[in-house]
Amino acid sequence: MSLLVLFVLAAIAVRAKVSIMLAGFALGLAVARVGEPRRLAKQLFGLTEGLFAPLFFVWVGATIDVRALGAHPKYLLLGFALALAAIVAHAAMRVTGQPVLLGMVAAAQLGVPIAAVTLGTQRHLLHPGEAAALLLAALLTVAGTTVAAALAARRTPPAARPAPTM
Repeated sequence: MSLLVLFVLAAIAVRAKVSIMLAGFALGLAVARVGEPRRLAKQLFGLTEGLFAPLFFVWVGATIDVRALGAHPKYLLLGFALALAAIVAHAAMRVTGQPVLLGMVAAAQLGVPIAAVTLGTQRHLLHPGEAAALLLAALLTVAGTTVAAALAARRTPPAARPAPTM
């Protein structure tokens, strides 16, 4: 039933010429409000993580013109500047007493940049190269987070580390 509702909402979104992400978001709100049965949660997780998420990322990757970064070096600089700004903004959590490295770990964001790229390309709001710059920035924040997490793990005493889960 939930899958049928999702497809109906997706059809409505396509007909209204809005992003189909809105359909998934609306269904997610409805399911969260009603309360999801455990079986439905497992099925939805399998469907989203096993089919729709990879399909979405392949679609986004196929629509991005990465060569525009080389053709317009200012967008390459934009990608690095956005990544640096995200990392610095999250490292600023030090002001509230958080460790700098743990603040930097929170900088990795893929959902928001990919949503911005998706909406921007659908609405033709981005110049050639801007979508690739946004994704470059997202990937650089993931790389920065990886480095910060490795450094934070080295500084954490072994006794304070959580036990690995399987």
